[in-house]
Amino acid sequence: MHLVCGLSCRAASLLLVCLRSIIHLSGASSTEAPISLNIPRDPRTVIGSFELEPRTRSYVCCPACFALHDTSPLPLFCMHRPTPTSRLCNTKLWKTRVIRGNQIQYPIRTYLHQDLKQWIARFLSRPGVEDLIDSAARPHEKEDMEDIWHVSTFCQFLGPDSKPFLSPSIREGRYVFSLGNKVAKQNVTVTGMYMNMYLPSTDQINHFLKLLVDDLLPFWDPAKYPDGRVIRIALIPIVCDLPAAKQVAGFSGIGLKFFCSYCLLPLHDIDNLDRSQWPPCGVDVHRKHACSYRDAPTLEERQQLLRLPYWDPISFTVVEYHCRVAWRMNIDLEDGETPSGEGAKSVGALTTGTFTALDACTKPILFHLCPIRSLRRASDMNDDRLHHVVLGQSLVTEIQKDMLRTELPTWVSRAPKALGSTAQGKLSADQWHAACTINMTITLAMLDNYMDLVTAVELGCMLVISPGHISQYDFYMQRYLENFKDLYKTLRLVPSHHISLHLGEFLCSFGPVHAWRAFAFERYNYLLQRENTNGKFGEIELTMMNHTCRVANFRTLIQEEHIRTVVSDMVDAYSNFAGEDRRGTRIRDVLRWEKPVTTQGQTCPGAKEVVLEEGLYSALLQLIDTTEQLRYVGEGNPHSSNQLFLRRKVLLSNCILIRGVSYRPSDFSHCDSNILFRSSPGSKPEAGRIIKIFIHHRYSTDDSMIEETFIALHTLIPLSDTDAPYDHYCQYPLAGGFLCYNEYHTNYRIIRPSGVICHYAKTPMHVQRICQPCVHVLLLDRLMKSTELPSLEAHNKQGINASEVLQ
Repeated sequence: MHLVCGLSCRAASLLLVCLRSIIHLSGASSTEAPISLNIPRDPRTVIGSFELEPRTRSYVCCPACFALHDTSPLPLFCMHRPTPTSRLCNTKLWKTRVIRGNQIQYPIRTYLHQDLKQWIARFLSRPGVEDLIDSAARPHEKEDMEDIWHVSTFCQFLGPDSKPFLSPSIREGRYVFSLGNKVAKQNVTVTGMYMNMYLPSTDQINHFLKLLVDDLLPFWDPAKYPDGRVIRIALIPIVCDLPAAKQVAGFSGIGLKFFCSYCLLPLHDIDNLDRSQWPPCGVDVHRKHACSYRDAPTLEERQQLLRLPYWDPISFTVVEYHCRVAWRMNIDLEDGETPSGEGAKSVGALTTGTFTALDACTKPILFHLCPIRSLRRASDMNDDRLHHVVLGQSLVTEIQKDMLRTELPTWVSRAPKALGSTAQGKLSADQWHAACTINMTITLAMLDNYMDLVTAVELGCMLVISPGHISQYDFYMQRYLENFKDLYKTLRLVPSHHISLHLGEFLCSFGPVHAWRAFAFERYNYLLQRENTNGKFGEIELTMMNHTCRVANFRTLIQEEHIRTVVSDMVDAYSNFAGEDRRGTRIRDVLRWEKPVTTQGQTCPGAKEVVLEEGLYSALLQLIDTTEQLRYVGEGNPHSSNQLFLRRKVLLSNCILIRGVSYRPSDFSHCDSNILFRSSPGSKPEAGRIIKIFIHHRYSTDDSMIEETFIALHTLIPLSDTDAPYDHYCQYPLAGGFLCYNEYHTNYRIIRPSGVICHYAKTPMHVQRICQPCVHVLLLDRLMKSTELPSLEAHNKQGINASEVLQ
């Protein structure tokens, strides 16, 4: 309970004493000594008995410059000099605490470094881990890239023997690590963590990177061991945002002249979207500048990662970008208004006033009048009070109404109902994703520029990526930014916009984003924030480091076979308790490790077979007859010698897992029953609702039993040829969805689980010029193959919707 539920040591001690008393009262004792006496009173004794503590090295850490001290005798004050000619830091390293009248000195801040060799030894000692890792780097000859192993960066990466590092023919254990970093007051690696009240500088981070590089260097070209297996480790991708790239990889900051880690476009020319004019970065030039910085007579070595002989800071740095819409969301104002009344007065002065009235306007106001005369004056002279509110009270109200009508599957994290309200507070990444790609898409689908952004985001977040996905992503993102400049003439592009145009290069180099996006690090920070601590910097890091490693080691311990067989009930209960929440964007990471299709539906214990009604039975018979060579006939019908009777009885199921996602009949869950499917391979996708899921058994020619799961559904009625032209969603095939009548066919359709494509978001609505009530179908597909992508030719003629331009 101390490790799993965060119970304090004192409370866990009370729990152990209670357990001793319960066992003693139950009479469970031996002739020699009661069993209860063998149960420790302190949870720390239990943790030590199971060897859950991590193997760490302790350093005294300077609270000011983060310099690490471990040599004896330890100094009382920090002796670190940033440069040989600099003054000593001279910050106090120790403080005194009085315990029972005795003065005890202890470090103000301590840094624990987990030894990488010890961690690798514990990790590889887990049963089956080596085989699992070795099987991941298998050859991949398809065009579609499903994981990071399938990209050129990994396939062409050479080891110390000048051969492919991840060649499957090599019998050594070869592993690739990534380094994740976010600019925050809390940073975590597999070897340690540090926290501070302010953001550390590049030199301060290098104190910790040095320990990591010291651990990695021996793994690049290790010694041979006759009785063991040679293990080689390479650090390739660094996953970080732009400020973190500056700190870890040694790039310039986002506010400096050369803000980008992939090209040398100067910041003053950030509005330049012509990629042919972007000067490329080169690793040789970067390394030359880093060496000059290191070898200067008044500077010490600064870039620790360049000590790794294979390190390429240009190719190995993956920047996680966040692209936010330039619309102001304010439910207190109407659409098109400005928070300050000066904007309206200045427009009047420009259109009907005198030069004197116009001259009385301040410079920022005159700056914001430029778009009225079709002048683009993007600069840093922006005042939020003068910007027009695009998502005002009217539009946000319409979005909220559509949100209430929309049926979403349970794995999607819904956007908050009070979207746009300051009382709602900060939205999570999952909530922003749902609001922008689902809810706003349904309400604002006629805004071409916005739909270009949504389409680019959907393409960039696919679980399977191909050159076709990447080229279409580049097309939509390029067009979004070009039109963005025309629509919002007072707004300047920011580094995140520029980096979004490099995402295609990231996808080519590292594959789908689920393999390298920063969710794992964000999730880890979230878990650390939930731990019980005393809140004191200098001690909180030790608590988090030790507790996190103990929990990880405990989870590994209870999964071992000889322990599971003894305490299987406890292990199952713990697995259910600690089960990962699969809602939101995290579903993409979870899906990657699931089997393609779980063909057998889940049934309740003791379930009995039921007889299919005539309509379902006829549809099942028709499906099997059209897909199998062996012919079946209905029970009671005449049959020949080469035909078999098809059983009418089935087992009903309330759930089936397909690629890790739960699908349920409408009687159990309306939201999880809305699916997009294909009745046969290559057929046109259709929208429907699951009515029943059942498991059917039938005999084959050799009298063996075939067990198969089927899905029975009703399909939505598509729009007629007369109403189809009024479906404006169809012009955005990747992100807009399509319309159907809000009515289902009464005839049953039966498909196999392999025919299910994905869930869809269902929103009832009334559409102008269409008399019947409609329903909007928005695909939630993250596995679209390159062969299913629509052609770009149909989108090249798409213009800018005039409704987006603020008057």
